Amino acid sequence: MKRELRVVGVAAILLLLIAAILLRSCRKGPAVPQDFPPQEPAPVPGPPLPTRVHAAKRKPAHRHGGLVAPRLLNLDELQANIRKYYPETERRAGKESHVTLTLDIGVDGAVSDVRVAASGGADFDEAAKKAAQAMRFAPATKAGVPVAVEINEGIDFQTDGR
Repeated sequence: MKRELRVVGVAAILLLLIAAILLRSCRKGPAVPQDFPPQEPAPVPGPPLPTRVHAAKRKPAHRHGGLVAPRLLNLDELQANIRKYYPETERRAGKESHVTLTLDIGVDGAVSDVRVAASGGADFDEAAKKAAQAMRFAPATKAGVPVAVEINEGIDFQTDGR
């Protein structure tokens, strides 16, 4: 009787191991032949990831549904040169503004398209677009693979140098 129980127990363990191996291979998906040319990943849909240009230091890239957000590489340079983007007439008048842009970031981290999501006035909008074109990002990744994403980026124009 004890011997029969041991045999049944060993058989059950073997069946569980086989089932686990089969499940793991099914999750990996079908193998793709290597002779196909690589394709650029499609943009990942989802809510835009909020960011702010005037932040003193960015937090490490965060994950959003398995997606690691793109990281702005030249924040210090942009902050140091924000005056060259500030509309001169608005600066002399002491006007400040905040513009929110929607940026398309490619798989290489380059800004491919800029749209105004929340206007700060026509002059500020144009200046923010120029500043956005100068932004350089580390690309967003999903499962370690660079992907194209759409993010919102805020730009503050403040006269006191912040």
